[in-house]
Amino acid sequence: MIDIVRAVTPKLVGASMRRQSKMPHPPRLQLPVQHILRLEIDRLSHALNGTEDCRARMPRYVLAAEVPQELRYQALAQSVRYAMDSLRMPAYRAELVLARQLDPLLSNPETANEAVCNTLYASKAGPVPDNQAGILNVLLPHQSRTCLDEALGPLLAEVNNTQTAYPGTNLRLVSELVSG
Repeated sequence: MIDIVRAVTPKLVGASMRRQSKMPHPPRLQLPVQHILRLEIDRLSHALNGTEDCRARMPRYVLAAEVPQELRYQALAQSVRYAMDSLRMPAYRAELVLARQLDPLLSNPETANEAVCNTLYASKAGPVPDNQAGILNVLLPHQSRTCLDEALGPLLAEVNNTQTAYPGTNLRLVSELVSG
């Protein structure tokens, strides 16, 4: 079997070479992929060196007097700070109330309340409006642990019982846990 392959191979190679020589157009010269990549790396390295040189010439520090007036930092006025505090305080108190409502539902409320609240705030809720039913479904993904889901279940039921309308619409907020 090997002798047949050796005998036939030169004939096939020779025939293919003859067919290639009869081609009307000579084959294009193909650059190896490594050569093309090397050229691209050299081009990008040259551009990077130019950027690094420009960056090295930039001063590291800018004096406050050199900054244009319209770009200078302006401290908030005392009245604006009071207004910001008046907005933050209800949010902080609402967070405390939420954490205290979770106390009876968790085995270790001192450390778990903050974790549950943070995972709830950080989760990506998906609002899905249903105009015919007048409902805005807020779909919360299941939490990383089932004990967190069990703690959020009664809390979401309480939120749904309030029948809160979404501001500016006639849609009622309905929260629920959904998978993925």
